[in-house]
Amino acid sequence: MISFRFHLVSLAAVFLALALGIVLGATVVDQATVNVLECRIKSVRGDAANARDELHLWERFGDQAETAVIAGRLEGVRVPTVMPEGVSGDLVSRVHATLATAGAIDAGMLTLDSAWADDTPRSRSDIASVLGIVGPVNISAATAEAAARIATDFANGGGTTLPLLATANLVHLDSGDPATAPGAQARIMVIDDGAPTGLVEPLVRALGAKMQARVLVADASADDQIEQSLVGVLRHDPGDTKLTTIDHLGTTQGRIAAVLALRDFDAGTVGDYGSGPGADRAVPASG
Repeated sequence: MISFRFHLVSLAAVFLALALGIVLGATVVDQATVNVLECRIKSVRGDAANARDELHLWERFGDQAETAVIAGRLEGVRVPTVMPEGVSGDLVSRVHATLATAGAIDAGMLTLDSAWADDTPRSRSDIASVLGIVGPVNISAATAEAAARIATDFANGGGTTLPLLATANLVHLDSGDPATAPGAQARIMVIDDGAPTGLVEPLVRALGAKMQARVLVADASADDQIEQSLVGVLRHDPGDTKLTTIDHLGTTQGRIAAVLALRDFDAGTVGDYGSGPGADRAVPASG
């Protein structure tokens, strides 16, 4: 006769076998899943490595193609550059290297001090004093007056406004090639990498009205910031200016477009180039 104790032991053995089967089955499934995931990870890593290699190849191609496309395009052309304080030094260096490769003459670099964005009584007083403005003045009126005078100096190839502003540390001048100066035939390149502040927008508008088809505004903002950048603002509301805008200046495509656009000023051609909102073409049509 089979005792209750035997039944208890048998039931325990059955449950133990079931538990063991579940554990072993789960282990097999988990290991199979791990194997599949490891294969997928290896495949993704391989694809990523291939993509990096291809990207590096295209970057090298772009660097070499940039030189081939722009070499000599601006031979002997005077190009002063203008930028607000705080623009990336690496961006400025790349742009100047590109202009040099194109054969352009460095006609000086004008950096606008951040004081123009500081609407305080002291800043207003300093600016008014330099400009000879008598009586109360707001920052908007002061920047508009300064922009108009600087634009006139640029168009005339010289003047007293910039030296006075530089003495007051309201602008900073790098004279570039001492044998040349901005003038009616110079092409002005304005560099920025963010939303416009201070003097930069009023100055660009004054230059664009005074020296039509001679001013290029190029911005290196990220895709989601282009509409708020100086380029985006000018594309949305150009006013009475006649100038060219370029987005993505930090890329090879942007720098090539900048050189070709500066060259196209010979024919009085202006446009909006790049891949951001408001751009008509990636590069000037004449290539």
